[in-house]
Amino acid sequence: MNKLTTYLTEEKQAKRKGGLYHKTQVNLAYNSNRIEGSRLTEEQTRYIFETRTIGFKDEEAVSVDDIIKLPITLLPLIICLIRLLNRCQTNCSKRFMGF
Repeated sequence: MNKLTTYLTEEKQAKRKGGLYHKTQVNLAYNSNRIEGSRLTEEQTRYIFETRTIGFKDEEAVSVDDIIKLPITLLPLIICLIRLLNRCQTNCSKRFMGF
């Protein structure tokens, strides 16, 4: 077992594609996502792991990291908008009630 652990660790650190570690990683991700209802094929899953991008027809591929960061980037803006809307609703209510 120790040799296998060492071998897999070396493959991971070398970022070797097509090795046992890589194939296991892709296979586990594919099967886990499939159980959750994902419609990605195993080939598409492998492509995402290897390129860290998601390709779109007739368009430039988009980085997976950019897609993951998108909601984090928008969160402060969404919070500001919610606060602004809450303030507007409060002020509008006061005006209509004669305060």
